[in-house]
Amino acid sequence: NPLSTPGSGGGPAGLFCCDDEGGNTQVLNSIVAPSDGQDPSALKFVADTSGIERYILLAEIAEAKMVCGELEGALDAFRQACRLRSRAGKLETHEGACLWKAMGVVKCEIGDLKGALEDFQEAHRIFVQAGTLQSRDGAKLVTCMASAKQACGRKVEAIGDYAMARQILEKEGLLHTTDAAALFFSEGAARREIGDLSGAIAAFTEAKTICETTGSLDTSEGAQLMTYMGDAIAECARGDSDSAETRKIHGVEDVMGSGGAALLRKLGAGAARGGRDKFRMKGDRPSCSWMSKPSETRSDARSDTKSDAGQTISRATSTSGSSDKLDSNSEIGNGDNRSARSNSPSSKAIDEEELDEFNDGDLETLTRLREMWKRGCTLDTPVDAQLLTGIGNAKLNAGDLHGALEAYLEACRIREKTNTLDSPSGARLLNSLGVVQFDMGDIDEAIEAYTEALRVCARTGSLESADGALLMMNIGIASRLRGDLNGAIKAYSKAQRVRQATETMVTDEGAQLLESIGDARFEAGDPDGAHEAYDKARTVRQAIGTLDTLEGALLLISLGVAKKALGNAKGALESYTEAQTILRSTGNEGTPPEANLLKNAGIARRALGDLSGAVEDFRRALAICDETDNLDTPDGTLLLLNLGTTLRMMGDNRGALQAYVQAKDIQMGMDDAKDDILLSVSIGLVELQLGNIDLASEHYVEARVMRERLNLPETPEGAQLLKGIGAKQTRLLKAESMSGDRWTRLTGVRGPADRLEVESVAVLEEAKRVHESVGSLETGSGARLLANLGSAKAAKGDTAGALKTFEQARRVHAELDTSRTVECAQLLGKIGSAHMALGEHARAVEVFEEACAVRTQIGRIATPDGADLLMELGRARCALGDYDAGLAEYAKAKKTRQSTKTMETPAGAHLLMLTGIAKYSGKKAPDHALKDFAEATAIRERMGMRTLETADGATLLMHAGIAKHLKGDFSSALVEYAKARAIRLQLGNMETADGALLTHHMARAHAGLGAHATALQAFAEEEELREKTGTIETKGGADLYTEIGVSHRAQGDLDGALRAYTKARRIREKLGGGAGDAANLAALLMRIGVAKHMRDDVDGALEAYEQARKTCQEANMLETSDGARLLRNIGLAKSERGDLDGQLSALEESLRIRRLTGTLESAEGVAVLQNLGDAKRAHGDLDGALAHYSEAYNIRAKMKILQSSHGADLLRSMGVVKADLGDSAGAMKAYEEALKIRRSTKTLDCVEGATLLTAIGEMKEEMGDQKGSLSAYMEVKGIRERTGTLETEKGVQLLKGIGAAQDDEGDLDRAIENYEEARRISQLTGTLETPEGAKLLMNIGVAETERGGLNRAIEALEEARRIRLKTGTMETPDGAVLMMHTGIAMGYRHSTLTRHIGVELRSRRDADSQFEHLAEARKILERIGRLDSSEGALVLENCGVAERARNNVQGALDLYEKARLIRKLTSTLETAEGAHLLNNIGEAKGDKGDFEAAMSSYNEARRIRELTNSMNSKDGVLLLTNIGNARRASGDLRGALQAFAEARASRERSGTLNTAAGASLLMAIGSAMAGGGDVDGALAVYDDAKKIREETGTLQTPDGALLLASMGIARRAKGNIWAALEVFSEACAIRACTGTLETSSGAQLLNFIGAAKFDTGDFPGALDAYAEARKIRERTNTLETTDGALLLMSIAKAKQRLTPQAGTQEQDTDCSI
Repeated sequence: NPLSTPGSGGGPAGLFCCDDEGGNTQVLNSIVAPSDGQDPSALKFVADTSGIERYILLAEIAEAKMVCGELEGALDAFRQACRLRSRAGKLETHEGACLWKAMGVVKCEIGDLKGALEDFQEAHRIFVQAGTLQSRDGAKLVTCMASAKQACGRKVEAIGDYAMARQILEKEGLLHTTDAAALFFSEGAARREIGDLSGAIAAFTEAKTICETTGSLDTSEGAQLMTYMGDAIAECARGDSDSAETRKIHGVEDVMGSGGAALLRKLGAGAARGGRDKFRMKGDRPSCSWMSKPSETRSDARSDTKSDAGQTISRATSTSGSSDKLDSNSEIGNGDNRSARSNSPSSKAIDEEELDEFNDGDLETLTRLREMWKRGCTLDTPVDAQLLTGIGNAKLNAGDLHGALEAYLEACRIREKTNTLDSPSGARLLNSLGVVQFDMGDIDEAIEAYTEALRVCARTGSLESADGALLMMNIGIASRLRGDLNGAIKAYSKAQRVRQATETMVTDEGAQLLESIGDARFEAGDPDGAHEAYDKARTVRQAIGTLDTLEGALLLISLGVAKKALGNAKGALESYTEAQTILRSTGNEGTPPEANLLKNAGIARRALGDLSGAVEDFRRALAICDETDNLDTPDGTLLLLNLGTTLRMMGDNRGALQAYVQAKDIQMGMDDAKDDILLSVSIGLVELQLGNIDLASEHYVEARVMRERLNLPETPEGAQLLKGIGAKQTRLLKAESMSGDRWTRLTGVRGPADRLEVESVAVLEEAKRVHESVGSLETGSGARLLANLGSAKAAKGDTAGALKTFEQARRVHAELDTSRTVECAQLLGKIGSAHMALGEHARAVEVFEEACAVRTQIGRIATPDGADLLMELGRARCALGDYDAGLAEYAKAKKTRQSTKTMETPAGAHLLMLTGIAKYSGKKAPDHALKDFAEATAIRERMGMRTLETADGATLLMHAGIAKHLKGDFSSALVEYAKARAIRLQLGNMETADGALLTHHMARAHAGLGAHATALQAFAEEEELREKTGTIETKGGADLYTEIGVSHRAQGDLDGALRAYTKARRIREKLGGGAGDAANLAALLMRIGVAKHMRDDVDGALEAYEQARKTCQEANMLETSDGARLLRNIGLAKSERGDLDGQLSALEESLRIRRLTGTLESAEGVAVLQNLGDAKRAHGDLDGALAHYSEAYNIRAKMKILQSSHGADLLRSMGVVKADLGDSAGAMKAYEEALKIRRSTKTLDCVEGATLLTAIGEMKEEMGDQKGSLSAYMEVKGIRERTGTLETEKGVQLLKGIGAAQDDEGDLDRAIENYEEARRISQLTGTLETPEGAKLLMNIGVAETERGGLNRAIEALEEARRIRLKTGTMETPDGAVLMMHTGIAMGYRHSTLTRHIGVELRSRRDADSQFEHLAEARKILERIGRLDSSEGALVLENCGVAERARNNVQGALDLYEKARLIRKLTSTLETAEGAHLLNNIGEAKGDKGDFEAAMSSYNEARRIRELTNSMNSKDGVLLLTNIGNARRASGDLRGALQAFAEARASRERSGTLNTAAGASLLMAIGSAMAGGGDVDGALAVYDDAKKIREETGTLQTPDGALLLASMGIARRAKGNIWAALEVFSEACAIRACTGTLETSSGAQLLNFIGAAKFDTGDFPGALDAYAEARKIRERTNTLETTDGALLLMSIAKAKQRLTPQAGTQEQDTDCSI
């Protein structure tokens, strides 16, 4: 019922009301209208619906709004629902009353008690009118009314209503539920308010008993109950009650007696427990609450009418100490502060000692108890220590830290004196001591106390428990605040391990622990580890329902900060948005936490490019800081700094300067030099933009002085400022140099012009012309000029022109005979570099080797320049693919640099970078490469930040990211890429080919993380960069479009993928190239094939695959792992096209290559084996398929990749093959292992998971486990509903399977319901008019036949016949079975029709039609030659059933024997169907009186059913019943009762005893008991059978009449003749109504009636009954039978008694059943 509300709101009555039917709340939360009034999609949907769906949805929305706190909206929705129900005439119903009740609850919540009572009265009227007041809902309504009256001051009336509600719950058997607990709690509160403390305590005790039984005492509601109960008892203890008797009853008179001991154990349990949450604070103070197991039920925080209980606890938070610092990047985002949370130590109750209940007492009660203790007992005892501990806890709760410390220290003294400190209570005491010391700022003392508590826990064996975990977390928190991050992380890790071992991770304390771990890891510089911990904490809070709290919001802020640190600004913003929603919903809007959130959101928006949104967030945060007096704090400074930086990025330098200056004014009063440095640099950057170079220089100098004083490295911002100042000064130097000697500048002679950063090609060309005109080009100066001109051309990108100029310079050197000089060696190096740029790597190697030879000859190879040359030679060798030779050259270069002491230079760092590139790209050793990159980075950092903040430094960082990328560490790779990008942006060289390459790798890393939308954005940026730099028509451009295609495909955009692949293909085909290019082209063609394959364009896919195959063959690359992958795809495509031979051939070739290349033991190798197994299974080679599957299984197990969705798919395939091979046990073992994997990897909720469960259901059904089969099918149904795949062909098959299983279980109503659902889907999908649709309709007909809906059954069967005729499938085995079932239905209708003339005609028609259909079914099988099949056996069996119904028992047996022979020949006798046939044979032989032969058939049937595990099916139970009947008929009553008992137990296990069939079984048991002389036992069983028939509505049937007749016989046997006549008469009336009185059984019943009347002396009445029985037997030709003879004897006796000479009356014993 969606209108069930969680509480009344007017008082404590709602505290225990469970949200039993609240399953829709979570779903509706996503569609409820937001608080700002926007129209939600749900209301639009309401507008588009009509009828009952509309007002039900409105009611559900109303309930969801109520849960969300939108009470007015909820009330409005309930009113709309009422109006709709009223218009539809549905308001005066039970559901309408629930609507009135719900409106009353809402009005209670908003304070309209009068209106609430009016609504409750209206609901009460309707409940009474509908006769449903005596129900659970009625009890809830009365409870709500009572609560409202109590809130209005009408407490006496309220108590009366509570009593009425109690009576209702007691009548409904609900007095031990949480509803009853809520009722007793509310009643107790009301009685306490009127001073009836005795009644209140009694009611509270009842509530407590129920809570203990239901496991809900250890919840917040249970705590509140104990609060009230404790307060009531405490009032007795203080003597507040006028009733001395009450005090005496509850043990208050003698505090020190046994009653006092109980009181001491219980008194402290209440008040503080209700307020536990206020101890668990997120701030700079710890918690002292040792929490119990968290509640598993939802608790609605509602305010009680009393001020001292039920209050909503607001959790404190502190933002002090949360400082957002800037890191070394120019963007003020990577150092975002996390949520303002300094984790608080907490503690948890150790429950092994009774006295621990003092820990949660209220201060007044505990103080009073200690005074009593001091007066009556010795001090310095464990009890005294425990009381002091409780007093300390209470004082800590009240904020009296010194008082708490004093109490704890005194308790420690006593425990040390009494040697009880080494106990769980002692550990708790030490923990509490540590908490209060922590609160007082004495961290070292706190850690000492915690450590001692830890030692106690270790000694007492409680360390490996949730309590030990909590203690270790406290140590971690204290260590972290002391600055010992390593110690904190170590303690947290121990706590986490213990919580995992004790399964207490999914608790509030577990979430706190994970948050603490995240904080520590973030502070330690591990944002990835922090993100992982925060994400786990989020999962835990969501699971336990505490995500929508202040703590949950703070966690989400931390999670967002971690995401931002990892470069996921979009994800961070999503977390901040979710956190803001929670802050507002929890009343924390406009608080410091929201200011902190807005600051972080602004940083994230800025990273995403939304500068305006960022400024808005910063300004809103500043406003909150100003309102809360937090502006003049480090947080305020940081906000202003971020605001200024964002304004500067927007070009608003004036606004930025204003923000920076304001921040610096605030910062002047604080001691944070790092922020001072950053502010000075930021102001300098703005002044530089404004053209104030002098002021900018002053601010830089100021920052540098502070930095050098603190020995801090240069920051990116500082470097950026210094570069800007230098650029302006460089421009001044250029202007000065232009006024120098023109000849000097033109000739390249060293002079002022050398200070120019780049020499113009035009100027050098002019210098060349000057040299030529004066005839000085063929000189050393001319050669140098040509070399410079070539370098200038190369710098402009004219590599070919540069090479031509270099060669001209080389010729000059040759003519001058200066080829063996350093200058010529340098020139050769430039020529080699030009060849490298043109891709002529082999030629480059030749030139570099020549240069090396020159340097070696002149003894200049062991120099820094020689090292550079060796490095270039190594680069060229690597480009040719000879990485070993390349690395050898790099090693020589490194050795040279080490010998010349030039390793610690940018050139040395560059060499290490190239070495690392060769290792990860050629040697596939990214780990070794990362070592080289780390060494290179260290060199650049040791030289100062400016050497890393260069283009080479950015390239180094990019390659470090690539190495991490290759390891699969995409997040870390993105961090490196982000650093490289920041440098390139600072240098202004992002719009270059290298910038495009960096963007490419960043995009690929995002794609690796699955963020394909982000990846596509980055690829678009790369495309723009390549278009600007003219590098789009290159291999890099082809790679770009290939990766774009991959991301589009991952998002499901196959058209977009193909468009991108086509662009890449055009570029690659245009460029051509060697083997490497062929490999890339083949890979691209394969990707095109995959995309087309996914679009179901199999022909297009095969065309692309074959082109790829041809390319690979031409380049001799087919026998590689890529070739194997391609062949596998070809095989899969051919399979879909129906080319099974081609599929098998391609897959076997792929497997051969995998074995050849040693790549079989890989995920892709396993996939080939699995595909090959599938192919062989399709070919019928089951053994071959299993062999491949087994090999794949072994490889997966060896590689430890079995525990995945792919591993589960493999096991499912193995199970299918084993099932086909007849190994049911092996198949089930494989299925169950696959299911275990999918559950553990959380991959069950998908189509593949549904397929697996379906196979399990089918296998269990085959093994006879109907209950297990049905359970599996129902789980599949849930998955298909959630995944939207129920309304498919597979969904129809599933529903048919569910229906069949429910049919076998005897649950015909649900079976037909699922069949009808399958029928609806088939109509929807257009598959009903098919042979499968006909099968479905036949199933419906068969189920309706069993249920008794014969007209509906025949209608469905006729429709199935029409479809089979239409589709030409009537002349098939399935068509024959359809005819058979139609005949069976006709026969059932014939047997149940009543006697009136029209029905008699139809009855005859049905009887004739039954045999016609069965005969036609047999003829169909004969015509198609399938009579000797399992279907033929089934038809013959049902023909026999029809013959037996016509009393042709021998004819039935002949048909049964033919069916038995067929089943034996077709090996289907030892199946459930074969057992069913043997059961029918047994029944027929029993009809002939051959009970020995019947038992033989029954025993064989039982053996088969036990063999097939189908004994617990409904047919198995029927078999046991028949065995019992046969044994009873043969006189073996003991054996009969034993069989009946087995049948009854089976029905009880399957839940089918309370059915018509169950009632028949009980009647048989009763008859057997009566036959054995146990008439009383028989009557008891008959009564049970009658109750079942009354409940199932089957008493008014022939079987019901037979039951009543049996009851009458038993009553007559007991001498209760009049009672016997009563039930005989009822049975006679039933037979008359059902048209079965004119039968042999009806005659027998009349005979019983006559005998009973005879016993009473009513001889005329007896004679009348006998005469009517005689007429029936004459009409039914059954007078000449044993029963007929007995009847004639009875008539004679009755006539004799009517004569005057009648003698003494004799007891008639001839009329037994």
